[in-house]
Amino acid sequence: MKKIVTCILLSALLLPGQHLLIAQTTTDTLQNQQTGIFFYGGIGPAIPLGDFGDERESGFDLNTAIEYRFPSRFMLRGMFDFSNFRFNPGAITQNIDNQDFEVGGSNNLISLLVSGGYYFPLGRFTPYGFLGAGASFVSRPTVDLDLSGSVINIDQEVGAHFSHVVGVGVDFALNPLTEEEIADNKAKTVYIIYLESFYTGIPAITGLSSHKFNLLSLNVGIKTHF
Repeated sequence: MKKIVTCILLSALLLPGQHLLIAQTTTDTLQNQQTGIFFYGGIGPAIPLGDFGDERESGFDLNTAIEYRFPSRFMLRGMFDFSNFRFNPGAITQNIDNQDFEVGGSNNLISLLVSGGYYFPLGRFTPYGFLGAGASFVSRPTVDLDLSGSVINIDQEVGAHFSHVVGVGVDFALNPLTEEEIADNKAKTVYIIYLESFYTGIPAITGLSSHKFNLLSLNVGIKTHF
């Protein structure tokens, strides 16, 4: 009888500790799904804004980045962004031999940006916000018309400028770890679909426009967690 009572008492003392250990392991595994290295890429519309936008039509945006998320919910990312949008007819003119010509074509923007922000895990959903700065390279077409030689030279003028970015987004985990996988400590690649909106601005006049550069990008894409 004493042995039975002793076993019951030991079980009563050890079981809570075992439950706490399992709960802690589950919490740590869930946290590991939200922290670490993420790689992603997306596509969407690029929308020029304000007076700058009046000169240009909406175009498209391609974005790729690598991001590290800390347990403190702070995140650090490096981003490569490419945007293309066409000029509205008559928005840009070029004077050649005392005659104004309308210049058509498209505007390209390449940005290399570093930003920081915070994320807020809510089950499968993880909203986040970020801001940062970097360098942007803006191009526009130029035309050199040689009337005497009947030659037209078309080139690209490129300017490098300091730029800043601010944005918000939300992640949705497509295949999060299940309770069984967590209990078995199973490793697998988690895929995440994300929706993100960010604003890119160049504080100075670029010389490629009489207005400051203002661009809103909307991206949808896939993230993977390593």
